[in-house]
Amino acid sequence: MQREDRLSASLTAILNDMGDWDPPPDVSPEQPVIPLHIGIPTPDLLPLDAMRDIANQVLQDSDPSTWAYGFGPGYLPLRTALAAHWSAKFGTTNDPDYFQVTQGSSGAIDMLGRSLLNPGDVVFMEYPCYMGTYRNFRALGAQIEFIRSDSSGLDVDHLRERVLALTSAGQVLKFVYTIAEFSNPTGARLSNVRRRALLELSSEFDLLVIDDAAYAELDFDAAHSSPSTDYPFLGRDASSHHVISVGSLSKTLATGLRIGWIHASPRWQQLFGQMRFAMGLNQFSVRLVSGLFASGAYAWHVDQMKQHYCDRMTQLHDAVLSHCGDKIRVIKPLGGFYLWVQVPTDHATVWKTAYKKEFTSFQVATSGQNQAHPSHRKITSAWPTLLRRLRTSTKLDED
Repeated sequence: MQREDRLSASLTAILNDMGDWDPPPDVSPEQPVIPLHIGIPTPDLLPLDAMRDIANQVLQDSDPSTWAYGFGPGYLPLRTALAAHWSAKFGTTNDPDYFQVTQGSSGAIDMLGRSLLNPGDVVFMEYPCYMGTYRNFRALGAQIEFIRSDSSGLDVDHLRERVLALTSAGQVLKFVYTIAEFSNPTGARLSNVRRRALLELSSEFDLLVIDDAAYAELDFDAAHSSPSTDYPFLGRDASSHHVISVGSLSKTLATGLRIGWIHASPRWQQLFGQMRFAMGLNQFSVRLVSGLFASGAYAWHVDQMKQHYCDRMTQLHDAVLSHCGDKIRVIKPLGGFYLWVQVPTDHATVWKTAYKKEFTSFQVATSGQNQAHPSHRKITSAWPTLLRRLRTSTKLDED
C-alpha cells in the first residue's frame, strides 16, 4: 500500500471509529451531565495566592521577552527547575538539556509521533489505552498493536510474543507507548518486575519506549513505595536506556497553562526540535510556573493534591462499592486520577442509565473490540460534585 493510501485509510478509520468520549448514536442525555471521564484538576485546590504573587513579580519585571515568541527548547529557568525537580524525585539526569518544553503532554506526544513515525510503522499500546494518543498515532498512519494489561500494567510477556511475530513478518517496529505510573484509564502501575523486563526487551530489540508520565507525581502511597526504589522511573537514565518520557503540569497544576515536556537525551531533543512548527510557548505561563518551582510552592501544592485526591479516591471507591458493589468490579488505584470499573452489561445500557442519573460513563473499546464483552468505564476522582451525586444515586439496574 502506498504512503498516501495508508494515510487515507487511517484517517477514514478514525472518522468512522466511535471514540471513548462518544455515546451510542441513539443515546442522548435527559438532564445536565457531569463528564466523569475528563481528567481535570479541581479548581478549588489551585495555589492562587502563590500564583498571584508570582504573576505580579513577572509583570513588575517588565521583561519584553515575556510578551514575545518563545523559540527553541523552552525557557531555560523552567527547564533547569524541571531537571532539578525530577532528578530529586525520580533520579533523572539533572541537566536542562534533557528537557524540552511543549504545549502540554499532548503537544509532546504529537511532536514525537511526527518525528518518529512513517505510515505503516508498528506502535505497541497497552489495552485499554488513552484514546487521545491512540487517535494521534492512527492519524499519522501507524499500525496499532494492542498489548494486554492488568492491575500490574503492561503485559510484557504478551509484548514479547507480538514483537517476535511482527519481526518475523518483516514489520517495522517503531516504539511502545505506555503509561507506567497510574495509567489512563485503568489507574494501574507497572510492576517492578515488568519494568525490568520492558527495559530488557527494549534493549534486546532496539525498540523505543515512550513513557507518558503525566500522573507520575500523584502517588498516593509515596511513604511506603518510593518511585526511585520500589518503582524505578522508566526514563531515569535517558542516556543508556531506550526510553523517552513525556510529562505535563495539566494533572498536577492546571490544564489551561498548557505546559508539558519531553525528557530524553540531547541527541533525541535535537531531532524533536526540528519538528517545532509553532511559534513557541506562552512566555508569561512559563515564567509563572518557573516562579512556582523556585519558591517551593509547586512542591507544596503537589503534596497537598496527593492527600486530597487520595481521600477523594477512597470516598469515591467506597461509595461506588456501596451503591453498586454487587453489580461491578473495581480496581482501587495507587495514584493518579481514575477509578476503573467493569460493568457486566452492554455499554448502551450503561450509557442510557448514566444519562438518566446525570452521569456520563466512559467507553474505552476501540474499533469495536470490546462491544461483545462487559463494559469498562473510568471515572475521575477529581470531581467533588460526583460524591454528592453518588449519595443520591441508585443501582445500575434501577430506573
